[in-house]
Amino acid sequence: QSEIKSVDPSNSLENLAEVLQLGLDGIDRFGAKAAFTEEELEEGASNLCDIAWNAGRFAGESSYHKLWARFFAMSFQYGSMRKGTLNVLEGQKIARIMTITALLEDPSYEQEVERLEEALNLIHDTRDLIDRCQQMFNLAQVQPQDAAVPLLVLLETRARARLGDFEGLESAVLGLLGEGGQQLPPLLEKVGAICFQARGQISRGDHVEGSAFREKCLDLAQRVLEFSYQTRVSRGLSNDDVKDVSVLLRELANLSFARKAESCFEFLKEISTLVQKHSSYPRDESRWAASRSWELAQLFLKCDKMDEFNNFGEIAIKICQDSSSNCKLHAFVKPLQDFMTSQNKLRFDN
Repeated sequence: QSEIKSVDPSNSLENLAEVLQLGLDGIDRFGAKAAFTEEELEEGASNLCDIAWNAGRFAGESSYHKLWARFFAMSFQYGSMRKGTLNVLEGQKIARIMTITALLEDPSYEQEVERLEEALNLIHDTRDLIDRCQQMFNLAQVQPQDAAVPLLVLLETRARARLGDFEGLESAVLGLLGEGGQQLPPLLEKVGAICFQARGQISRGDHVEGSAFREKCLDLAQRVLEFSYQTRVSRGLSNDDVKDVSVLLRELANLSFARKAESCFEFLKEISTLVQKHSSYPRDESRWAASRSWELAQLFLKCDKMDEFNNFGEIAIKICQDSSSNCKLHAFVKPLQDFMTSQNKLRFDN
């Protein structure tokens, strides 16, 4: 311990890691109780746990990913030598989460699959640790609200998305949806974003072929985001919620358009309804929806699909009308109406 304290972690992180590892190796070889009294072990393990923890924080802030993970793993190991109080278990839980985060944040491709699988194993272990904390909370008659639970969901979906493990990814996401909307919509939206981004993060393709994996991830992302939207609506939308919902609907419209152009109609229609109901609907979002609807109307006009042309054109006009006091597009209403009338007349005459 005295040797460890003499090492400056800002200059000698690797040396510090080696010394801490030697301590663990020695304790593993000779046994902690054979070398220390109970009081000495508690104090020494506590100090070494803190040293590894602080070094891990420094390594993380400096983006030394391998040392970041290694130090927090050693902090967990030294913490496991202490008495299993609630505070100690909470510290171990955070050390595990920091180790998992470091493994996922490492940008290198070297041993990536092994690193991600290690992260998944640690996620499983951390859930067991949370259960132990839960039991201790209950014994203390305290109702816990553990923020680590949703965080582990995010970490698991990231790991499985990177691995290209759609079966595991889908299982984690459906488990989240199966909780009946108890999770906050922001969590669902973050998970949806991970599923969407997973299209380009395939480290291993033994579960689903690349193109099929991307398509399935798009489908899963849309399901999660739609579930989040329905959850928000069912709780009632305040003015503060409208901004978040506007972004969510834009993402859903873009996501559905990427799969089939016609399928984004319902989302744009929903936007037009909300613009009418909520004066707080963001100006940029309502302008985007009007512009996007008109672009699609033009696309379907070129394809000679008049029903779709009229549907999307009417949405664009409705948004311009209903949001005249917000996004200042009322001047476009008559030109758009005149253009639609002329095009329909032209098609009818022909």
